[in-house]
Amino acid sequence: MKFNLNFFESELYQIPSKPLSIEEGRKAYIFLGQEYSEEELDFLTKVMQAVGLQLKEDVQLLTTPPKQSVQISNIPLAPCFFFGVSPEVLGLHLELPLYQLVHYKNWQLLQGLAPRQIAQQKNHKLALWRALQEIFPAKNS
Repeated sequence: MKFNLNFFESELYQIPSKPLSIEEGRKAYIFLGQEYSEEELDFLTKVMQAVGLQLKEDVQLLTTPPKQSVQISNIPLAPCFFFGVSPEVLGLHLELPLYQLVHYKNWQLLQGLAPRQIAQQKNHKLALWRALQEIFPAKNS
């Protein structure tokens, strides 16, 4: 007897037994792959500063191991950015178009490439900037 391993529409992820800690009061959440470089962190710092946020104070970086889903019981209402990881890490089986803000339930979700890839491609930087301006409009415009 043969089994069809392509039965599921999406990949299966292992769920860790310990839930990921989400901090209240943050203005945004960035989900990254487990490994990222200092250059990527510097790039994200500059991107967040451009929209008036401080990476260390206003944004929570959450790293997710490959092929694992994080267990979160309650995500505070703030934009969630997925850079180089899929929203499936939160158990959300959604296909998000790159750099297009998606409203799902009460969340704002944005999918992008890994920060190093965005930094190297002008069209990706521009698309990310436009999406961030929609999420964080300038106060003096």
